[in-house]
Amino acid sequence: MRQVLTNLVANAVKFTDKGEVTLQAYLEKDFPGSALIRFEVTDSGIGISPNTQAKLFRPFVQADSSTTRKFGGTGLGLSISKQLVELMGGTIGVRSTEGRGSTFWCTARLLKQPDSPRAILPMGDLAGKHVLIVDDNESNRLILHHLVSGWGMVDDLAEDADSALRRISEATQHGTPYDLAILDFVMPGKDGLQLAREIQYHPEGAGIRLVVMTSLLQRGHAEEARRAGAMGYLPKPVRHDELRDCLRTVLGLAETHKPKEVRALSTVPQLVTRHTVAENIQHRRVLVVEDNLVNQKLAVRMVEKLGYQPDVVDNGHEALTALKNGDYTAILMDCQMPIMDGFETTKNIREREATAAASITPAGDDAQSNRPSSSMPHIPIIAVTANAMQGDRERCLAAGMDDYLSKPIKLEELRAALARWATLPPDRTISETCQPTQTTADPTRGVFDPARMYQNIGGDNDLFAQLICLFLDRHQAMLAEIRTALADADSSAVERAAHTFKGTAGNLCASEVGLTASRLEAVGRLSALHDAPPVYAQLELEVARLVRVLESYRRGYQPIREAAA
Repeated sequence: MRQVLTNLVANAVKFTDKGEVTLQAYLEKDFPGSALIRFEVTDSGIGISPNTQAKLFRPFVQADSSTTRKFGGTGLGLSISKQLVELMGGTIGVRSTEGRGSTFWCTARLLKQPDSPRAILPMGDLAGKHVLIVDDNESNRLILHHLVSGWGMVDDLAEDADSALRRISEATQHGTPYDLAILDFVMPGKDGLQLAREIQYHPEGAGIRLVVMTSLLQRGHAEEARRAGAMGYLPKPVRHDELRDCLRTVLGLAETHKPKEVRALSTVPQLVTRHTVAENIQHRRVLVVEDNLVNQKLAVRMVEKLGYQPDVVDNGHEALTALKNGDYTAILMDCQMPIMDGFETTKNIREREATAAASITPAGDDAQSNRPSSSMPHIPIIAVTANAMQGDRERCLAAGMDDYLSKPIKLEELRAALARWATLPPDRTISETCQPTQTTADPTRGVFDPARMYQNIGGDNDLFAQLICLFLDRHQAMLAEIRTALADADSSAVERAAHTFKGTAGNLCASEVGLTASRLEAVGRLSALHDAPPVYAQLELEVARLVRVLESYRRGYQPIREAAA
């Protein structure tokens, strides 16, 4: 499906000189266990005549020879897309008006994912805020509407300055004045800056906080926006987390890293931009609670890559101590740890939060001496576990955790989880490189899948090499831990050690080792140690194969950016 959509979007961009390209997906038909999804790629480009539309999905066909000369290509991509769509139980087609644009659509019958309870997303402090969105582009208005309504905001839409001013008057008359307005910089008639000035002088608009959005990004525009009365200034395309952070800061809802004395002088910065938003986020901390060194290394690197400051502890007791000494935006909590596991740690944290909330003296009470120096807010806890069995997610949520990630952690899944719970920073460039040098398909993929691992860690060459070296340095000690547990006939220790090995193998995308370690973990969990010897022997054989493959990577590995120099 990715290949089909990439081809359709690429074609739309290629044939569109001005205007827009949109990609939309709809549920067309529901089936037991599957669903027919319809995808539409619409552009405002050159369009296609009726006579040539029927030929488009044949190999080596374009609209005409002049199109080939101007834009290149053979039309083969559409032919391949047709074959792929039909293999997925769907169809493909086109609607187009010459000179006005095209809509290429396709359907695919896709399997449904197993049902699982969804964490209830917090509406946050933007919920209930009244916002006016002003943009002459319907797609932009729709995107912003979906974003702000997802945060619980109440929004109204206007397509130009005059209708925006009418909306402001009507909202005030109805007793629902706007807290905020998001203004497009470039609009026909009055632009966003002119509108901002009029809102400032409007008798019913003085209290409205203004955010200007632009796709121009020219030097001096931010200062013009500030002088026009804007408190926020963001570039297009809009980014979910960047916009949310900007709105929270403009409304005085977001904490900044500035000292309290400075914050007391001004509720918000003079002008909130993507740079001030990112600066605040860089001072937010994430607590990583994980006993496995390899998993620690991976989690820390990913958290740093996403722009947060990570702190690491080895177990639940250390996590509780860390929470006494510092403030954290979120916690990544391993579920299975020695001393105190993730479930017990979460229970302790939630009990502390409840106690702290109950002990806060209500406002207006004169007994200030009984008031704690600071309350303990609800800290988002994201479970991280190597188990992927039915019921694991429910157990995590029932324990008081807010979300659930299975190992190996994937960078984009972590990004999404933190976006749900901890206000993620703007998208960052994950890597300036693309692939490690040895990622082509080969017979060792079941032993080690480097391409998949590389994708999971966000294309980080250094982390790719470090995780390989860590495993090579530690695998003997990890196997020895399993052997000791087997010799002691300690089922729980076998389960824990095999679980750790399974998670480490998962980080490397070493599926054969991971599956065998999972079997050994089950042996320990069921106290069936009489079944352990052949499983452990198989694990040693597969680890030996994995080590040989990884050694070849360690000897021959060279990051792309160096190899290309």
